[in-house]
Amino acid sequence: MRTILVASLVLVGCAASTDVPDDSEAVDAPPQLAGKADAPQFLGIYASHTTHHYNGDIPDLELRGDGHFIRERCYRSNCSLMAPETDAFDQYTSASGHTYVRFYGQQISLDSDGNIQNESAVADVYEIRAFTKGVQLRKAYSTRWQSLYLSSPSLACATSGGTYSGSDCTCPLNQPNVWQVQVFVPGAGGCIATPGASEDNCDTSHGMWADDDGTVIGSYCICSIGQYLDATGACAAI
Repeated sequence: MRTILVASLVLVGCAASTDVPDDSEAVDAPPQLAGKADAPQFLGIYASHTTHHYNGDIPDLELRGDGHFIRERCYRSNCSLMAPETDAFDQYTSASGHTYVRFYGQQISLDSDGNIQNESAVADVYEIRAFTKGVQLRKAYSTRWQSLYLSSPSLACATSGGTYSGSDCTCPLNQPNVWQVQVFVPGAGGCIATPGASEDNCDTSHGMWADDDGTVIGSYCICSIGQYLDATGACAAI
């Protein structure tokens, strides 16, 4: 459990209705090229400063210049499930000037021969805008804005209880010469629990095993949209 330095709930104005025409436009638009010239860039590491989150919130986020994101995403009532995730993202600016970030994931299925098939697809979409200390996000078809403050690897390390030195973070629950129970992922909040790793459990639950090339969130099993990687290394329904 990471320690939050600032405990303040920041809520900004809500729209009058969840029926925002730009939301449908953003959700349905084709993929956009990375680095689209007329789209504002929001690259960086961001973190929420509030201690209470809700389903759909993103307490921690990193938008990278290589077109990939890392985030910690809230699921279920009152954020009872917090899942670290990574994949590709793109930005879309609507005709009326609203900018959205679209987070992608993998749609994983089995073909008639029982072989794993996967296809990149939009997992969810958020309107994004800058404010003086970072960015604000609003999940498409909702009215609530969430504020995320500009962060950094050293700050993510410190707020999650780690000790930062040079470019490395020593996480508080790790012990020398013992299998690490935490990995350092700044975009997912700093020191997070080491993801479960079991090739058998991944395969049985129809995830995609990454072999020796783990993901940037320390996982070796990639789950389908609508699933998360549980502590046993299996893909489970959200």
